[in-house]
Amino acid sequence: MNHLSKIHMYFLVFLLFFINVQIICQDIEIYKTNYLGLKSITPSIIIDDDSFTNSYKVYSVNQYGLKNISPDEIIESDKFNGIWCVYRVSDFGLKDIFPEQVAEESSIDRAIKIYDVNSLGLKDIIPSVVIEKDNVNGDIKLYNVNDFGLNPSLTE
Repeated sequence: MNHLSKIHMYFLVFLLFFINVQIICQDIEIYKTNYLGLKSITPSIIIDDDSFTNSYKVYSVNQYGLKNISPDEIIESDKFNGIWCVYRVSDFGLKDIFPEQVAEESSIDRAIKIYDVNSLGLKDIIPSVVIEKDNVNGDIKLYNVNDFGLNPSLTE
């Protein structure tokens, strides 16, 4: 099974946090663009909103634009704790026991912090990525975090 890259996953988490999309029996389709900025004919990722379980299923797409039978990843919302968990799905359609990543929104600066999860299911102390939205011009900034937990832009 072809797993999604981490950049795709960060973009998906961004979509779920910053954009309030009202979907009724509709899929979100994400397209790749070429070096000229032209959109591909077939989507590269399809996200299915499951409102019954309050989760999103992320499917990879074959060359004909059809989504695979089983999802590649499942993104679940835990509204009680205010976090999103990203689970990988095996070739047999079984969800992993522990999430691969956990995302939470900071109440202070409204930034989204994405943490990697180890094999024991424990979240790292330092986030691996921080996603910020500029309130003035609406620009989205994606920062990889250094070993000290600081944005590289703050340490330069």
